[in-house]
Amino acid sequence: MNSRLWDKMLIVMNRGKMKNDKKKLFLVFCNHRTGSSATAGVLSQLGVHMGDTLLEPNENNPKGYFENKLYVSINENILHENGATWIEQPNSLKLKRSSRMDKKISEFVESQQRNVWGLKDPRTLLTFELWEPFLKKDNDIYYIFVHRDFEESKQSLIKRNGFSPKKANDVLIPYLKKLHYYRHIYLSSEEKIIDVSFDSLVSNPRVFTAHINHLLGHPEEKNFKKVFSFIDQSLKHY
Repeated sequence: MNSRLWDKMLIVMNRGKMKNDKKKLFLVFCNHRTGSSATAGVLSQLGVHMGDTLLEPNENNPKGYFENKLYVSINENILHENGATWIEQPNSLKLKRSSRMDKKISEFVESQQRNVWGLKDPRTLLTFELWEPFLKKDNDIYYIFVHRDFEESKQSLIKRNGFSPKKANDVLIPYLKKLHYYRHIYLSSEEKIIDVSFDSLVSNPRVFTAHINHLLGHPEEKNFKKVFSFIDQSLKHY
């Protein structure tokens, strides 16, 4: 075999190896109060690593948020640098990046990523484009879009935060627009997209469980008992 042909074979083999070596990232895109914690909780039950240090459960989410504390903190810092908060969202066209924040994001990804891992924080809808190049570097990303009736989400936010109906609308609608933008415009048809209805997840978690297990190369029923004991009607609250 001549050396040029062998070199070409090595390139092809290495490309295949690099592709196979990529990690699986389940990235949850969600509005506030849409059942994303239940979705992320199911991922955790199925063996998806959601983080070493997670936000603690509380009365608003007694089973937990399944949000990586450091990831949330970096998202809050990004918003702060842009003169915004999760309530007062930034103008996405003017969302700025800095070398300091790029360094934080890069260090986070390097230290937190696993062979199979996940990230969930509603603020992702506001900050994703700063994270995207760092997340795509070593990961095949599965984008999980969580959907819930808007009025249910609004009533849940009103109860949790004491907002007026107008305030709840003002907070949630920009997230809803971003959710639609990423789902139907920004991401291409070739992206790995998974749609999850909160109502369907609570009433029949078997479908979502089987889908994720399939992506993980597991039998469809693996860990279903754990998922079933985690999911119950109490997760659907205002």
